[in-house]
Amino acid sequence: MYGLRNTEDLSFLIDACVSQIVVSLSALRIDFDQPVRLTIFSAFAVSIADSPLTRFDGSARDSLALFPLISDVVTAASATTSGGLQVNFKSGAVLEVFDDSKQYESFTISNGDQLIVV
Repeated sequence: MYGLRNTEDLSFLIDACVSQIVVSLSALRIDFDQPVRLTIFSAFAVSIADSPLTRFDGSARDSLALFPLISDVVTAASATTSGGLQVNFKSGAVLEVFDDSKQYESFTISNGDQLIVV
């Protein structure tokens, strides 16, 4: 639980379009149309349209909650006060990824050769 620094430059996520959701037993991955990838190993919350944020534990079954994000475009991305990640989308959807593991990675963000590990 080291957290995403609130000074981290996440501007590379702006205007990135979700192209696919990849599901495995240990991770959920969101691939964008740019060389950007978000891999989730932890709990997350998602709000589609005007619905309230709903928390999920990050299991393969929970990946279904992310599918409405396919083809949506990022409008903002920032660190949360607890060291997680919040991503806002053009449709009004919001994704929050939590840094909830003391022993393991909670999520990674890759941008080409740059890798941010939380």
